[in-house]
Formats: sequence, structure tokens, C-alpha cells
Amino acid sequence: MSSPRCLQHVYQSFCTLISLLLNSFLIYLIINKSPKKLGDYKWLMIYTAVFEQVYTLVDLLTEPTAYSYGHSFVVFRRYNATWTNAEESQVLILAWCGLFGSSMAVFGVHFVYRFASVHAGTSLLCNKMKSIGKNVLVLFAVPVFYGAWWTIVCIVYCRYTPGTYQYMKNMTKTLYNLNIEDISYISAVFYIDDPVDESIHLNFGSWIALCQFSTMVGSSMFCVGYLGYRCYSELSGQLSMTSNQSQLATSLQKQLYFALVGQTVIPIAFMYLPICVFVFGPVFMVEIGVVSTFLTHFVTLYPVLDPLPNMFIIKTYRNAIMEIWRRIKSGSLCSSHKHQITVETVTSVGTTMRQYNGSVIF
Repeated sequence: MSSPRCLQHVYQSFCTLISLLLNSFLIYLIINKSPKKLGDYKWLMIYTAVFEQVYTLVDLLTEPTAYSYGHSFVVFRRYNATWTNAEESQVLILAWCGLFGSSMAVFGVHFVYRFASVHAGTSLLCNKMKSIGKNVLVLFAVPVFYGAWWTIVCIVYCRYTPGTYQYMKNMTKTLYNLNIEDISYISAVFYIDDPVDESIHLNFGSWIALCQFSTMVGSSMFCVGYLGYRCYSELSGQLSMTSNQSQLATSLQKQLYFALVGQTVIPIAFMYLPICVFVFGPVFMVEIGVVSTFLTHFVTLYPVLDPLPNMFIIKTYRNAIMEIWRRIKSGSLCSSHKHQITVETVTSVGTTMRQYNGSVIF
């Protein structure tokens, strides 16, 4: 394994480990430390944490390389000297792309749910969004649909074609000294050179894929931008005119909103912006070059950072983390756990004895 590939493997392995640990701990907090008023939203939070664990595992198995060159982009995986053959490697690339498509929806469905929870509007759009947002099973299904949608687009429009084969062959050989037969890839070549008259033609398949991708990203950004703004406006109004008792519920909504804002800034910085530059640069023939190789590194970092806003902004989770940290510093975490087990055992034995004595008296 070459030095750059070795560094990439170490980086992705480290990020995978941290992501699995953080998301597992977040799931523990959601199950055991969530406020009762959180309701069904905790299932959506668990769904997201599990999704990110799956995403980071597939990212480690795939180890994709993304590159934007001239008027094309490519996502490929070297399968020579690995545990996969060409067909299995192609499945991994498509799975990685499908999960990337799902991630676009995962961001948006959180804002749909929050909008349905706090907004009191009666317009047709509001009623439609609220009916979708209150059905958790529908919200679970949307990322699955987006993932299947993008996978199909990649299979149909970003696969090998005779028109793009020579272009991709020259690119991989020139930039990476790789034979195209040794990699699995999906690519979009927006303009094809005609060797006969040296003219440039549009590759309609890649443009159709671009339109599909733009629709996915646009719908996700609509949910994040428009619904996020409406949520903030509604929460600000509610917090200023509610009683102290109602303010507790509204304060929780606001904590969830700011956690969601944090979870949105992370994917915008580490996914939306890099992928848009990566995809739209070749459309305008903007040479991105080696900068585009950082795309996969940003995407790998996203599941590591995404659990943090929920863990530190939601008060009950933050207090639980601080309590665990205090016990670790004082060395009382294990003794406290043993004490809890002893109390539970004594209580259980006492309850059993009382039941036994009661049955004897009877």
C-alpha cells in the first residue's frame, strides 16, 4: 500500500472508530436521559445516529477517492490488492453514493418534524408539512427513497459508456497512474470531445444526473433554510408570550432547534459546500484539481462531528455528560455503579421476601 493510501486508511479508520463511539454514546443518552416531552423525536434522533454509524462503516469499507478534472468528476475505488473483486467493489461504490443521497434527506426531515411540532399556521403548505412531519414512519422512509433514487441515477447515468470510457481512461492514467481496469467508478462527463471534427458535444446522461442531484440538494436546502427560519420565528414568539410552565416545553423546543442548527452548520460546511463545488465546477469548466481530493476527507469527518451539537446543547444530555465526567475525575464511577447494583439487588430481595411472607400468611 502506498504512503498516501496508507494515510487515508489510518484517517478513515480513526474517524470510523470515533464516530461509532460518539453515536453509540448519543444513542445511550437519547434512550436513558431524554426529557419526557421529547416524544417521538427521540426515535428520529436514534434513526440518524444509527444511519451515521452505517455511513461511516461503508465509508471505511469503500475508501473512495473523488476527483474533479476538466469537465468531469469521478468517484472511484481501487479494488486490486483488496478483499473485493470488480463487481463487489462496484456495489460498494454504489452503496456509498446511495448513502450520500440518503444523507441529503436526513438533514431535511429533522426540520420538517420540528416545523410540524412548533408551527401553528393553517396554509396549505403548512398543513402538508405538518401532516408529513407528524408521521415518523414517513420521515424514516424519505432518506431510504432518496438513497434508492440517487443509486438508480448513478447506475443509469453515471456508469461506463463508450463515449466516456476513453476520457476516463486517460484521466486515471495521467493523474493516478492507474489502469481503468483496476478501479470501480461512477463518473459524470458533461462535455465530450468529438475526435472526428474536434467539436464538443453535451453528454445528456450526465446533465440528467446533474438535474436529479440539484433537485435532491435543493429540496434538502429548502427544508433546512425555509423551515428552519419559520421554526426560529415561531419559537421566538412562543418563548416571549408563554407562562413559566409552558416556557419549560418551549425552552426544550429551542434547545432542540439550536442543536439542529449546529447539526446543519456541520453538513453545510463538510458536505453541501464541498460537494456542490465538486459537482458544479466541471459544469462551468472550472479546474478544481487536487482540491477536490479533500471531498472524501470532509465527508468522512461529518459523522464524527454531527453527534456533538445534540450532546452539548440539549441540557439533560449535557448534565449527564458533566456528571459522568465528574465521576471519572473523582474515581467514583465504578464504585457508584457497584453501589447502584447492590441497592437494586437488596431492593429486589426485599420485595421477593415480602411477597413470600404475604403468600405464607395468606
